[in-house]
Amino acid sequence: MAKCEPRRGGLADRVEAALRAFWQGDSAAIDRLVAPQEAGGASIGECLQELCAPASAVSGLPEGAVPGYRILREIGRGGMGVVYEALQEGTNRRVALKVMLPHRFASAEARARFRREVELSARLDHPGIVRIFESRPLADGALYYSMQFVQGLPLDKYLAQVRPATREIVRLFVALCDAVAYAHRNGVIHRDLKPGNVIVDEAGVPHIVDFGLAKALEASPADHLVTAVTEAGQILGTVRYLSPEQVAGRAELIGARSDVYSLGVMLFEALTGQMPYDTSGGTAAVLQRIASARAPRPSLLNPSVDRDLSTIVLKSLEKEVGQRYASVDEFGADLRRWLDGEPILARPPGIVYRLRRKLARRWRLAVAAGVLLLLAGTAGGVAIVSHVRLRDASARDFVRRADMYLRARQYADAFDAAGEAIRLGSPEVRAFAQVLRGHICLCREQYADAVQWYTESAAYFEPRGHPWALYHRATALWILGRRADAADDYRRVLAVKPRHLYAAARLYLVCSEQARLLEQDGQIEAARRLEQEAQAELAEHRLRAEPGSWLANVVACVAREITPEELIARAASESILRRCEAYYYAAEVYLAEGKIDQVRRWFADCVATDQLLDIQASNLAPMNEWHLARWRLRQLAE
Repeated sequence: MAKCEPRRGGLADRVEAALRAFWQGDSAAIDRLVAPQEAGGASIGECLQELCAPASAVSGLPEGAVPGYRILREIGRGGMGVVYEALQEGTNRRVALKVMLPHRFASAEARARFRREVELSARLDHPGIVRIFESRPLADGALYYSMQFVQGLPLDKYLAQVRPATREIVRLFVALCDAVAYAHRNGVIHRDLKPGNVIVDEAGVPHIVDFGLAKALEASPADHLVTAVTEAGQILGTVRYLSPEQVAGRAELIGARSDVYSLGVMLFEALTGQMPYDTSGGTAAVLQRIASARAPRPSLLNPSVDRDLSTIVLKSLEKEVGQRYASVDEFGADLRRWLDGEPILARPPGIVYRLRRKLARRWRLAVAAGVLLLLAGTAGGVAIVSHVRLRDASARDFVRRADMYLRARQYADAFDAAGEAIRLGSPEVRAFAQVLRGHICLCREQYADAVQWYTESAAYFEPRGHPWALYHRATALWILGRRADAADDYRRVLAVKPRHLYAAARLYLVCSEQARLLEQDGQIEAARRLEQEAQAELAEHRLRAEPGSWLANVVACVAREITPEELIARAASESILRRCEAYYYAAEVYLAEGKIDQVRRWFADCVATDQLLDIQASNLAPMNEWHLARWRLRQLAE
């Protein structure tokens, strides 16, 4: 293989310059970079092949190459260097050695960042930050430094293996905040905080490593060359954990609050198992979502995350720099307040809120709400208004609690909490609590009760243009055998929400089933008319489907324009909720065709997804396809 000679303006510098130009919209430099090289020169492919070779081949480290150290094994590598576990001769101390990649892979700017990492890390002496021991050039000019060796796991692997409880995760992030805040107080921002740069040791203590992208808060003129790459509009670091100002290349906005944001992303992921925004697709799409997509409340994804903890996480993830915590110290302090049951600063510290938090530490929420009502009733005429407001606030607390219990599938507790909201709440709160009770009854297979609660809720919501209680009631009515009533509910939903194609698809299915039953009963003409009406309604509503969308695929399958296998194949790369839907609709089509073996298979696969609740709904709704599939399997077993 031809070697990429270490020379000024070599491969690494040309790659960095080409990427900088590409970021600014000029792709010609990339084209020149990948063009065939002159005779005797190494191609990009050859150099990348060399880069992917074993560490010893890349870093050129023969035995004794790092004086005073005996290398034991490679433990990691990144864009700037290879990290080894080694023994320091004489002291027999285990250390980690970071050796920069050879010149051909390191631009002048990368070498400057490597040196800067050593300088900035050497300032820091904190138990949560890996310490630097020494740094020297090797005989061939390569750079290296030795640092504290931490026996442990990267943060993401630690969380996956240990599965700590929510409070333990928060304690771990309090320790991380302490370490990052210490670095900030000593004039260093990290700028590349991510799970791979946090090692959790065997005692569960996190240690921050890799300050390769760190920057001094008070940069001197000598620092300008080192930080020029970010000031030129490039982004460095692992994209998923970068702040909006970093992905935008806004160097003037990058500071301590950028580290707050990265910690917030990590905490969101640790608590929910998901990123706060979709990270699928190309880099440009991901960057756009980082810049603009709002994170969902963590409590929607994990019932053990309460309202206050969700508020803390979301404040750390504010897109506008000025709306985040002003410092990592403030972020960590609010997490401590949450652990101690104290009022957090991320929400307005009103008297009612503070009192409720303190009371909740001693009494159940119902008792606390009663005390608040009593306190509010002591101020004469004004207290009447306050009393109503507090009553409603308390009822809303019970609604949220019912929602939390429902997510945890603690149905008895959810039912009781919804009952308290019905007793205390305004008409709107009562109606919402009633629809929650309908959801609970559907999950408990109490279908007649579900119909009753959905009916009461619909009496409030339907006249106001919200037909969702009817949509869910139709599921319970269908299961109870009241197909005509279920079809009427689907039509009422579509009258208000004509683009609700799930209702359109199921309207067709329930009418088709009724037509089959009429045909079996000898009512051939009535069956034919009903089937024709169902087809006409489906054709009318499917015109509203966005071409190529998931809903267009569902309706196309129901209309027999794509096969059930095609729908299932298209769901393979989608979420588990989409796969649940695909299995259900595929099975319904096979049921109409009398292919019972396929029917059993796909209804069973739908139920096996265990998606009885739609975790993506704004309020936790039943996954109607799952409930219908469970009912269908019972029918087949009878």
